[in-house]
Amino acid sequence: MQTLKQVFIAVTLLSLLTINAYALPSSGDTVVLQNGDFGTTAGGEFDIFVNGSTTRNYISFCLERDENIRYGTEYVISSISNYAELGGLGGQDATGKDSIDVKTAWIYWNYLYGNLSAWGTEDALANLVQKSIWEIEGEGTFSSNDSFLDFVDNLGSWEIAGNVQAMNIVRYESDGETIKEYHQSQLIADPVPEPTTMLLFGTGIAALAGVSRRKMRK
Repeated sequence: MQTLKQVFIAVTLLSLLTINAYALPSSGDTVVLQNGDFGTTAGGEFDIFVNGSTTRNYISFCLERDENIRYGTEYVISSISNYAELGGLGGQDATGKDSIDVKTAWIYWNYLYGNLSAWGTEDALANLVQKSIWEIEGEGTFSSNDSFLDFVDNLGSWEIAGNVQAMNIVRYESDGETIKEYHQSQLIADPVPEPTTMLLFGTGIAALAGVSRRKMRK
């Protein structure tokens, strides 16, 4: 019974660590953005570092064109939501919220997981993705996107296997409560666990099942 308990605790801890490692950041967390590996549009891709991390946590693209970000500046997350806060050139409701279009989420998710390579590579693909996101979100029109956006429009379904949200970022006044500036809202998604992580988790479950079977046979 002691062995069974030990395996159960180990698997539970592993599952909790897996969930925490791949959760989205939260309101109040701090982030720093740097230029990403690809893209030359003055938009994404961007690298996001959360709460002082020295390792990139997320790759993002921006939702707006009338706000900005500065590389290396620390921002505070005001919300993680399905809309961009107070900004953008089009699409806002009466409160200034601009909901993420399902096509935007589909494009971003499939870019992250390497499903758009037929449409280009490296800088060219990152530029296509950023411009397509801007066009879908009412931030401008780019004729170079036409064939790709026609392809996306004709899919008919834009379901994805994960959660895409807007990371809204701000800078506060010295009082820490009054918002001084809103900055470009960023697309963010909860990453898929690495295969090795899932293998470890699966191994733990298998071990637990094996111990249970041995106990039952005694």
